[in-house]
Amino acid sequence: MSELTSEERRMVTEWAEGLRCPLGDRALGLLGAYLAELWEWNRRMNLTGLRSREEVVRELLLDSLMAGSILPAGGSLLDIGSGAGFPAIPIKICQPAVMVHLLEANARRVSFLRHVIRVMRLEGIEVFRGRAGEDWSKRSAGGYSCVTARAVAPPPQALRLGAPYLAPSGRMLLFAGEDLTAVVNSIDPQLQIFSIRLEQVLPYRLPRKPTLRHLLVLAKRDADDPVREGH
Repeated sequence: MSELTSEERRMVTEWAEGLRCPLGDRALGLLGAYLAELWEWNRRMNLTGLRSREEVVRELLLDSLMAGSILPAGGSLLDIGSGAGFPAIPIKICQPAVMVHLLEANARRVSFLRHVIRVMRLEGIEVFRGRAGEDWSKRSAGGYSCVTARAVAPPPQALRLGAPYLAPSGRMLLFAGEDLTAVVNSIDPQLQIFSIRLEQVLPYRLPRKPTLRHLLVLAKRDADDPVREGH
């Protein structure tokens, strides 16, 4: 199994410990194998648009661990527009008990994701080719405890795509940049439509990146959750 370089391992380990989600040798080994496969395939097809493995670790993997740190140990995850597998595959590696579905429209990326899952022998994870809200089966609508859509669309559209797949009291994670106010204002109409509330905002900075980022945790209201006027 391919390993993380010493610098990659240090970066990932320190980040995970800072999130109070330390990683064992098995998880670190699987993350190394994942990055090795991704980088090999990236030579033949543009999976990430990034020019070095270090950038992939900092820009994509650490972001994924940020999302994984706030998910419960079990439950189910739908990742819409999975691309190269962020954040779903790192979340699966770090939380093996989570049942994960990846939804991706691009055939070559679907092939990569299925290859990675097969060679790494991951269980409880499946890739579907399709688009949310269009040609994908509705059998899972309203059934996931968590939905992610990291880079598939701007936050309002991502919320509109993912909200129908949330179970009652489920949570959707949205990645946002520095301008938090603009993002919150842009998604407010969708929050009302889908009976979702903004539960938590987690600000963070990636190593060697001065720009502040935000992870928005949106919670689906259940039948007993009162809707307060203006929220």
